[in-house]
Amino acid sequence: MSLWEAAMPSDALSLAFIDARPAAAARALAAMAPEQAAAFLEDIPARYAGQVAAHASAWVGASLLSRMTPLAAASVMRELAHDEAAAILRLMPADRRALLLEEASAPLRRALETSLSFPADSVGAMMTLAIIVLSQDETVADARAQAMRSPEAEGETIYIVDEERRLAGAAAASTLLRNADATPLREVMRVDVPALSARARLATAAAHEGWNAYAALPVLNRQRQVLGALTRRAAHAAAEALAHAPTRAPSISAQLMGAFAASTLELAALMTERHVDQSGQDTEA
Repeated sequence: MSLWEAAMPSDALSLAFIDARPAAAARALAAMAPEQAAAFLEDIPARYAGQVAAHASAWVGASLLSRMTPLAAASVMRELAHDEAAAILRLMPADRRALLLEEASAPLRRALETSLSFPADSVGAMMTLAIIVLSQDETVADARAQAMRSPEAEGETIYIVDEERRLAGAAAASTLLRNADATPLREVMRVDVPALSARARLATAAAHEGWNAYAALPVLNRQRQVLGALTRRAAHAAAEALAHAPTRAPSISAQLMGAFAASTLELAALMTERHVDQSGQDTEA
């Protein structure tokens, strides 16, 4: 019996543990045999499996999702932030990656394939396509309606483009609330919007002064057409990961061994807490 099994006698407790300590759960699963950990993730709801994958390293996430059925792995991918999903997918074996993408929804597949087409250390690799883009001639009412139809869109900024899809400006959701429905977006947009090149390095983008005013910045191609957006969180997380990445990728086994000690302490603490709780309940009874 594994340490995880000893500490987790029921599915309900397993899910509660993931909800309360997703990072500890990720370390505990990383210390298990990959096949066993993958089977566990496949048996629980995708929402919980996604929490574990989000808190595991990209290498461990890739190892586990590669061992799951493509349909189950695609369900977990839908629970991840775009940059997390792209990082994991990039590290998966090509054949498993292709099978997973076949099971993904068309929008998710298109977004991930776009990210994979850029170098791993570039802005394009981590940008999200889940944004709202409208033309200058559309109205505040159009923008509100599009926002209602796009709950998956990241951030609260609407990007406004000209007839060639080149960036013209941006408008925050709060701006839309202050203007009449019939007002054209060209009249309410800000034109001094900082932007990032899709080919820029993430380390450079993370230091961009635009983060002082915006939680997400539009990502453009060479023609200044809007391709997507990069969030401040994704930029800083990716730059930090790249800065600390080894020159040679560590093996999965090496990472699992490193995770074992930490997971042992986490689970021991959990078991101690449960023992104390149960003792207190027995005393009260």
